[in-house]
Amino acid sequence: MDHCYVTYDRLERQHSRCVGRWTRVGLATSGPVHGVPVSTQWQAITTDPDENYEWEVTFPKPHVITLHSLS
Repeated sequence: MDHCYVTYDRLERQHSRCVGRWTRVGLATSGPVHGVPVSTQWQAITTDPDENYEWEVTFPKPHVITLHSLS
């Protein structure tokens, strides 16, 4: 992944979106991935949200994320 973002809905539930290059079943792909489990160690990079009301967060690189489903 290259970038990860978090946002909150009206019920204050956290949602995530990551973009970049990733591998699934041995095939390299690029694009967005939704529903990535964000760790509490992933700190906000931006103070204010962007135009999509998302905050960019840090994440360990290289980072292996287990995805249960892709959107």
